[in-house]
Amino acid sequence: MFHDHSWYIVHTKHQQDRICAEALERKRFGVYLPMGQRIVKHARREEVVMRPALGRYLFVGFDPDGQLGRMMSEVKRTIGVEWMIQPAGTRAPLPVPPSIVEALRAAEDAGFFDDPKCIRIRDGQTMVARLPRRGDLVRVMEGPFAGFLAEVVRAPSENRIEIVIKHARMGGRFTTSLAKLEKVA
Repeated sequence: MFHDHSWYIVHTKHQQDRICAEALERKRFGVYLPMGQRIVKHARREEVVMRPALGRYLFVGFDPDGQLGRMMSEVKRTIGVEWMIQPAGTRAPLPVPPSIVEALRAAEDAGFFDDPKCIRIRDGQTMVARLPRRGDLVRVMEGPFAGFLAEVVRAPSENRIEIVIKHARMGGRFTTSLAKLEKVA
């Protein structure tokens, strides 16, 4: 996606990984926040949720032809940013080889950061499958949009999956539950 970017590491404030990533995306930076699925127990219920895999670290991509100082300043002023990783004694951020970012993306896609129990968990009598990932194509199975194809935007939990329906006459961004979606191969 952002192959023409130079990647750098951002250290975020406590539990502000997603807020920081969204703010950087709004500023049109390339952002990669590795995510993994975890099981969270609350009120005697188990729910599959997406959590940042590298706790307080994300990658930001700059245009290599841009002004590094100006870009760094803009990143540091972003909500949720604690600091950028810099080599000792320098003022420039530490560049990350694109091959490392690509390897992390491949590991995330392979489920390397997922809790092994998330592959299938028991929920009463049924089995709950792993959450869809950003970019997955799904079909809406229930409700007024039944039969429509959609793309997953975000899946923070099985009850809050954001999708975008792209249809000739209508479309939009909606939130639904995993039970109402079917993954398209």
